Amino acid sequence: MDKERIHEAKVNVKRYLEDGLLQKYEFRKEIFETYLKNSEESLLTAQLLQETQTSNLWIIVSSYYSMFYIANAYLLKLGYKVGHKIAHKVTADSLIVLVKDKFKESYLLEFDIAVEEALSISENLVENFDSLAGYYTPQLCCDHPAGS
Repeated sequence: MDKERIHEAKVNVKRYLEDGLLQKYEFRKEIFETYLKNSEESLLTAQLLQETQTSNLWIIVSSYYSMFYIANAYLLKLGYKVGHKIAHKVTADSLIVLVKDKFKESYLLEFDIAVEEALSISENLVENFDSLAGYYTPQLCCDHPAGS
């Protein structure tokens, strides 16, 4: 991971803490277990989708969310909780700053790449939706006034 990305993450995490997007948080077992359950469920979903060859998109999405939930479980174990706003970016930056020395760099790079791919996929879906929204217009089906 390059120095510029690490510096960006450090600046961001400082701001997240100031803005309350990332908070020091006392460990709570029920929250931790929810993250673990969500991670396992997301991974199982990805595996089922892979086995049935249902949807490559949802295999990626489910796999990403499995990583996202387990990352948040680990951050909680370290005494931090990610808020709801821009949670994926906050999680990615927090891993780089708070966990970098504890994880292999390749894991963080893979997570960072997964975040970028997930964002790219969602942007493409929004663009496709916007372009198709103008193409498909609902037809009014009533030739007669209501009640006649």
